[in-house]
Amino acid sequence: MLKEIWTILDEQSLPVLSFTSFISLDSDNASKITSYTSEKGTFSSYNKIVAPDELAVTLAIQGSSADIQNAISILDTLRKEPQKVSIVSPYKEYKWFSLENYSYSFNQSDGLGLLIASMSFKQINEVEAVYTKSIKYPKNPSAASKIDIGKKQGLESILSQARTGLGI
Repeated sequence: MLKEIWTILDEQSLPVLSFTSFISLDSDNASKITSYTSEKGTFSSYNKIVAPDELAVTLAIQGSSADIQNAISILDTLRKEPQKVSIVSPYKEYKWFSLENYSYSFNQSDGLGLLIASMSFKQINEVEAVYTKSIKYPKNPSAASKIDIGKKQGLESILSQARTGLGI
């Protein structure tokens, strides 16, 4: 039997945000098949592009004013910083998501010490950039185009101008 665990963990697998109730988790997973039209009204499909997964999570946080202020501060930091989190449910762990936006509400019918927070997460895939030095050399050096480096004034012409100015 699966253990009933609902949590949000940081990259070190530590809880990010304390909450009273995990109200909902909606997952949106999409991909797109690219296609193009060809002759006589037919088409060809040749590739699939996987879009990043998106999660909509709603939490309830009950506590003192300080607890709620702390939760809002954590949500704001998660939105502004490029921090990745994992959302854990009893059914699946959603790894490497970043908080894209959030909204929250209080209302009198729920009680003053209750915050309902709705969050949108987007999956983050990191790739490591590889930089190489690629210098293209022509096969035949004479095939290379000339580079315009401007007008040069040689030492001899400078000396002749100096002599002319001095009357030599």
